[in-house]
Amino acid sequence: RDDETCSYLEDYWNQRYDGNMIRLLTYLSLVDLSKPFSEYDGEIEIEAPAIMPSVALYHPDVDAVFENLESYMEWYEVDDGTHHVYDPDNYTVGVTFFTSWDDDICDDAVKSVINKLESRGINVIPAYRPSVLFTDDAYDFFKKDDEWKVDAFIDLGKGVWIMSSAVKNSEYLQEANVPVINGIIYQGTIEDWENSTTGQDAWFQYQIPIMEIGGEIESIVIGGEVFDETLHAKVIKPIDYQVDWLIDRTVSWMDLQHIANEDKKVAIIYYAHGKAGAMVAGNLDVVPSIPNLLDAMNESGYDLDGMQPNRSEFLQLVLQQGRNIGVWAPGELQNMVENYDVELVPVETYMEWFENDIEPEARQSVIDTWGEPPGQEMVYENESGKYFVIPKISVGNILVAPQATRGTSQNDTLLYHDQTMPPSHQFIAFYLWLKNGYEADAVVHFGRHGTQEWLQGKGTSLSSKTCWPAILIQDMPVVYLYEVGGIGEGIMAKRRGNAVMVDHATPAIVSAGLYGNLTLLHDKMHFYETEEDENMVAEYQNSIIDYYADLNFESELNVSADDLREMNKTEFDNFVLHGPVHDYLHEIASEFIPYGLHVLGEQMDDQGRIAMVKSMLGENFREHVAAADLFDDPDEVDPAHSPNGLDKLLNAVLVNGTDPLDLLIDRFNITYSSGEYVANTTSDGIGEYDFSIVKDGKYTLYAFTQTGDGWLTGKEHITIENGEALSDVRLNLTKNATGTTNAELEYVIELLEDNPPVPKDTGSGTISGNVTYSPMGSEWGVDDSMVVLQKDNNILDVYVNSSTNKYTFQNLPDGTYVVTALYHSVSQYGDSWYIATNNVKIQDGAAINLDINMETDVSGDSQDLICFLGQVSGQTYSIETGTEEPECNVVLIQRLSDEQMHVVDDLNLALQHAENIRGCIIEIPAMLDALEGKYVPPALGDDPLRSPEVLPTGKNFYAFNPNIVPTEESWNVANTLVDAFLTEWNQTHDDYPRKVGFVLWSGESMRHKGVMESEILYMMGVRP
Repeated sequence: RDDETCSYLEDYWNQRYDGNMIRLLTYLSLVDLSKPFSEYDGEIEIEAPAIMPSVALYHPDVDAVFENLESYMEWYEVDDGTHHVYDPDNYTVGVTFFTSWDDDICDDAVKSVINKLESRGINVIPAYRPSVLFTDDAYDFFKKDDEWKVDAFIDLGKGVWIMSSAVKNSEYLQEANVPVINGIIYQGTIEDWENSTTGQDAWFQYQIPIMEIGGEIESIVIGGEVFDETLHAKVIKPIDYQVDWLIDRTVSWMDLQHIANEDKKVAIIYYAHGKAGAMVAGNLDVVPSIPNLLDAMNESGYDLDGMQPNRSEFLQLVLQQGRNIGVWAPGELQNMVENYDVELVPVETYMEWFENDIEPEARQSVIDTWGEPPGQEMVYENESGKYFVIPKISVGNILVAPQATRGTSQNDTLLYHDQTMPPSHQFIAFYLWLKNGYEADAVVHFGRHGTQEWLQGKGTSLSSKTCWPAILIQDMPVVYLYEVGGIGEGIMAKRRGNAVMVDHATPAIVSAGLYGNLTLLHDKMHFYETEEDENMVAEYQNSIIDYYADLNFESELNVSADDLREMNKTEFDNFVLHGPVHDYLHEIASEFIPYGLHVLGEQMDDQGRIAMVKSMLGENFREHVAAADLFDDPDEVDPAHSPNGLDKLLNAVLVNGTDPLDLLIDRFNITYSSGEYVANTTSDGIGEYDFSIVKDGKYTLYAFTQTGDGWLTGKEHITIENGEALSDVRLNLTKNATGTTNAELEYVIELLEDNPPVPKDTGSGTISGNVTYSPMGSEWGVDDSMVVLQKDNNILDVYVNSSTNKYTFQNLPDGTYVVTALYHSVSQYGDSWYIATNNVKIQDGAAINLDINMETDVSGDSQDLICFLGQVSGQTYSIETGTEEPECNVVLIQRLSDEQMHVVDDLNLALQHAENIRGCIIEIPAMLDALEGKYVPPALGDDPLRSPEVLPTGKNFYAFNPNIVPTEESWNVANTLVDAFLTEWNQTHDDYPRKVGFVLWSGESMRHKGVMESEILYMMGVRP
């Protein structure tokens, strides 16, 4: 063996396409591996491996790869009789795939998609690997002359080769602004997939959930494995009818880009519960929301035929002709048919659709379950025949209609989530009419949630032949308006309903507060506590006990009203005023409830926004305000009292526009008496001074010096934000006539006396090394980074690297240190932070060499550190003499305490939350974008109280972000739960458990961000 031999064999194997497998077999058959390759003298030539570029454009009709779109188009535009010729008047689809290992660059499933697209006249730009969608390669392969050349993407990349860290880079797809269809290569046999009830393979998490993070939609299986008798191996083959369905749906999405809005037919489908009510959606007020959407559609050029019903008119139309009617009210159905504008679908027409559009096996399952058509539900009969009745409201080209009921309306609720029963004839007639009768260009499912996505079929990766959600939706694009917090069910709508999700905000979530007898009980308790007259105290006590009994608190607190009467005053007070009753009332008051319903296209009012922001800030905000001692009355931070001081603070900031820092300083008259010493220095011979490692906040710089005839003093108020460096801050000193009797000067001198200089520990240890970063996977040197040295959570030193990529910390005593490197990269592609943190231990004055390579900061840790690295510098200047004043004491005083700064941070966060709430106004524009075949940017879906980052809404939500599991917060919660469990177990069994079993649910992981996983890790004695 020699290096050349090894290189050939390795490259043959690693690049298993373009003839390399044949070359490998030839090599192994002819070359004596025990000898150097240079001694091979056979007559048959040993070909060097064909080395492919890692990414390129490749079309199966040409034996070449192309490095950019320009070179590809030079081939594709020429008609040499060997391939489809580019037609600029037709659609163009970018197809991405992973290179095959079947001795060809792309497998048969990829070839099938390309061939079938081109057979319809559609141009194809095929590229490997699918990572090109999420990197600058997208510009080289799909953009030419500053214009994106694709109308859609089809990604056949098997998901796993991308991973979530890359798919987050959706800015390229946002710029291209076209739909990205996810084509699935099933990792199993086609037969396995056809027989599967779940539709999932071993790569499910990679091919679907992770690709949804990149905004990909549809997730249609188009190929799988087939055993090849000749090769005696499994190879990838297309599933022809699934490829056709994928292309049909892709074409429909592209059609939306080119059909004029005035010509589009859009069906807006709201959820109808039959006898339970006509218009229902989770946390969404449907009645005003649909007219708001119609108004926006009118402004965008849709043909509404001059109709713009307001919410009252719309509701009246719904009651007249927009509701399903149960079989128990045939007279009501007859009245609706004969007096209002509904659609009548002849049963004979339905039978034609039923026979032509649905496979025999699926048809038979319906007949076996529901009998021969038409059945009884929503069927009208007159002398001309039988008809399915489709309630509807026609607004020009726009159809607004209730979704058909799944059953007979009497027991419809039993079928909402039933994936085992096929739909009824009436349900089928409704969707077949949308396609064949109304000829919908798109369907909008309006609100959480309908039932089409819950029909019989696989759990995901549906079959267009046997799965009813796919059978009925056919090639109609679906835009689904869905509550942002409904991820568990919403992800089913996304995957089984073939929908682009547009999430909407929840209504304001507010603290429940107290009401009715709860309020009266709470008031009586306060009267009882403050009353001095013994007779009145007794009366209040009797009233408290009566309310306690009326509210049935005994069931919660296990103490009866009679027990209360038997208590002495101390016992009564401890139980009612200072114990379980008081705590239970406050627990009730703190519970969150929705405040009304969300209305699409309308902003929360000020009251709702304040309440929502307060709920998003959570219990931490109340605790911070209480700790900052901002209110004399404890009721101002008591959730049982509303509105309280928390609401007043938020009103000042969110409504009146008061700066959070100014609010605390001015409103609460915070002066030097509440300021905190930070540092002091002495200006030099020309009056210059500087401070470093100053955290964000509001400060006072106070300078003073004693002269022969008194004192010179001066001050400036400064604000440091985002770790900025303030320079040239001049402190103008004037004569202080009162001397040390001046309150300010006296206070500053006392601060210095209370904070004497602390000698700095020194030693002989050093930490030094090189600093690099990895912007594209490889390491690069960096000149202008910062390296921060910390010990015991204190920042000791900052090394600013301005000319080389090296850093050094010297004279360090023994101990454990944290070394963090930071770098802010600004380029034409945007700005990014890079960070790396290392723990270092110095023993016996050792010299430690520590090279640091920074990675992209995905968690925001750099900003958490930067806010501590501010700088202030300037001069001390005498107004008396008009010159610099040397050797002055300069004291840096934080105007707010750490506790008060926590409140400031909360209020700044409140501003961000409020801005994101206002940003939810993009929900209707996002729906209109989807109806024009545009890319709807992805975002996490979740409860906004648990995950505030889900706001603003109007995004194509995904369910799960694996990069944040477990979060630090979920880890802390898990620690608490495990400690409590082990303590209780030990107290009960006088021992610790030997084996503990866990049942994991993906929905819980999505909701709690890894609490259960953290419990497992914690019990194992490891941490993430």
